[in-house]
Amino acid sequence: MTTPASARNGGPNGAPVASSHGAKVDETPDKVAYRMESDSPDKLLEVPMFVEHFALRLGPGEFKVNLPWGPSVISSVTSVWVSVCELDAVTQKPISAIAKTEIYDVCPQDGGNVKVRGRMFGFDREIVVQFRALAI
Repeated sequence: MTTPASARNGGPNGAPVASSHGAKVDETPDKVAYRMESDSPDKLLEVPMFVEHFALRLGPGEFKVNLPWGPSVISSVTSVWVSVCELDAVTQKPISAIAKTEIYDVCPQDGGNVKVRGRMFGFDREIVVQFRALAI
């Protein structure tokens, strides 16, 4: 039986447990990002936005997916946001089921591709997954 004191990292589901003695403090120093030169002027512009949906079958575990968008929209300086959801196999509509998903890397590249890395877990078979991407 796992108790909060014996669970990984001390608490239920790995949550840290506060203690008056022997408490671990995150000693990892904060990193400071540096400001990069903007690739557009500092004035409000009417910015075109593009949305694309991509789908494929994925099983549980780590994934690397290439979203082939096209060079007319995507380059290495494009801002891209990606979300992922499971699709119902019959209706092809987004559903919230048992799959847990996590995206930890989105990298727009010259030539029109967006590389996406992440992981999926909480299920044991292949499912249909949709990536929704917004580019500015």
